[in-house]
Amino acid sequence: MSENSLELVKKGESEEVEFKKSTAQLDRALKSVCSFLNHKGGKVYFGISKGKIVGQEVSEQTLKSISQKIRQRMKPEISPEIKILEIEGKTIIEVKIKEGDNKPYYLDGIAYKRVGTENVVVPSEELERIILEKRKRYFDSEICEEASLEDIGDEKVRWFLRKAKVERDLDVDENTPVEEALRRLKLIKDGKLTNSAVLLFGRRLKDFFIQAEVRCARFKGTKAIKPFIDMKVFSGDIIDQVDKALNFVLEHIPMAAWLVPGEIERREKIRISTRCC
Repeated sequence: MSENSLELVKKGESEEVEFKKSTAQLDRALKSVCSFLNHKGGKVYFGISKGKIVGQEVSEQTLKSISQKIRQRMKPEISPEIKILEIEGKTIIEVKIKEGDNKPYYLDGIAYKRVGTENVVVPSEELERIILEKRKRYFDSEICEEASLEDIGDEKVRWFLRKAKVERDLDVDENTPVEEALRRLKLIKDGKLTNSAVLLFGRRLKDFFIQAEVRCARFKGTKAIKPFIDMKVFSGDIIDQVDKALNFVLEHIPMAAWLVPGEIERREKIRISTRCC
C-alpha cells in the first residue's frame, strides 16, 4: 500500500472510508457499499480493525464471494472494483465504490446513505425526491444502444451550434468535430449517444423511436371531435417537429395587420382568445 493509503488508514473511518476486521463482517459491510453508492462513493477495507492492520486471508474464493454478494444483494446491480493490497507485511482487501449514477440503490430492498461514519436508512421523503428527479432525467440521459455517430446529421449539429452561439453565447465553435461537440453538450455518455442526441440530431428518428412524432389538428368549437378541419402529422428530428408544429398553429390563427403613419414596417398581432373553455 502507498504512503497515501497508509496515511488514510491512520486517519480512521470517515464519510468515505469504512474498516472491517475481516470478510466475516461482509454482511455489515454491504450497508456501507449501499451508502457509498447513494452518497459520494467510498472504500471498504477488510483486514483493518480500530485503526490497526490485522490482515486478511485472501483466496480466489474470498474475492469471488465479495463480488457475488454485492451483485446479488445490491439493486440496481453493480460491479465493484476489488484490490489486494500489502501494508506492513500484511494483506488487506480494498473494495472501491464509485458514486452511483442510477440512484437510489437498495440493499435487500432498503436504501442507505452515508452520514459521517454511519450508514442510515434514507428517509421516505428523500427517497421520493430522488425517484422523482430520476424519472425526470433518466430517459433523456439514457444511452441509445443501437445508435452511432453515422446516425447523426452533421449539418444539423453545426446549424445548432451557430444558432446557440448567437442566441445563448454557447462556447462551442461550429467547426468542432461532431463527436467532440456532442460530448461538450453532454449528449454522449460512456462513449455512446444518449437518447437526447438522437432525438435532436438523428437522421432517421423513426428507426429508433417509432412514437416520436407530433400530431396537430384543427377542429370546431372547444372539443377535439371529428371531423377535423385540418390535421397534420410531423416527423423528423425534434427541432424540425417543433418548427413544423408552430407553423401549423400560426397558419390557423387570424393575424391582424395595420400600418402606422410615420413607420416603415407594418404592425401585426395574433388574435388569440383568452376565454377559458
